Amino acid sequence: MDTNRLLEYYDLGERNFRGAYLHHANLRGANLSGVNLSYADLSGGNLTDACLNRVDLSHANLTNADLCRADLSGSNLNDINLIGADISQASLVGANLVGADLRSADLSGTDLRGANLQDAELIGATLSQAMLAGANLSGVDLTNVDLQEVDLSQCILDTETSHRISHRWITWNGKEVVLLKQ
Repeated sequence: MDTNRLLEYYDLGERNFRGAYLHHANLRGANLSGVNLSYADLSGGNLTDACLNRVDLSHANLTNADLCRADLSGSNLNDINLIGADISQASLVGANLVGADLRSADLSGTDLRGANLQDAELIGATLSQAMLAGANLSGVDLTNVDLQEVDLSQCILDTETSHRISHRWITWNGKEVVLLKQ
């Protein structure tokens, strides 16, 4: 499916694009709220400034995609592949990122308040200045993840995750981090 056809069908009311092949699609600034793109291939795509709130992108491939400033609030991104993606300055408030692969992704300045990142893969990711207040980070390895100036207030961390935080990167802002007891 090409980008123009997707947008045309969306304008006609279609919302189910499960498994769509949109490799290198240019959806910059597109409004695709509420769409089902689970299992879709959007690798290398340009989704800068796109409105993707309440979208189902579970199991989708967005390797090296550009999601800078995209609105993915309330979206289902479980088991998504976002390796090397640029998600900087995006909104992922309340998003489901359980099992997401975010290795080497740029999440700097991203709003992840209340997001569920349980068991997500973040090795080599950049989260500097990200907002993670109230996010679930249990099961996440934060070793060598750039957490410079990150707000971890009221985050949910299990004991293992809390021991794998590279403390040299954190600005605590005088707030607590909630630790889960094993």
